Amino acid sequence: MDTQEEINDGQRKINGALCYVDWHIIKTLKALTDALNRNSVLPPEDIQKIHEALTELYSTSKRVAEIKPPGCNPNFFAQDVEAVRAA
Repeated sequence: MDTQEEINDGQRKINGALCYVDWHIIKTLKALTDALNRNSVLPPEDIQKIHEALTELYSTSKRVAEIKPPGCNPNFFAQDVEAVRAA
């Protein structure tokens, strides 16, 4: 049987891996929107909205690796996301 420390260590590794994947996806999406912007495929205001959403996504993803991940707070998506948006 796993000890609590082993379980916690495994969860930290999972959270870190999830953040790593998120950050690569965010980087790829930003590169894609930058290419769309350079080629005038989308209007600048749409590009700005996408970049704002990606910034919010990155801020939220970083919190997954915190000592108390957002999933541990049942109000995260109802209340804490507002704080992330305001940051």
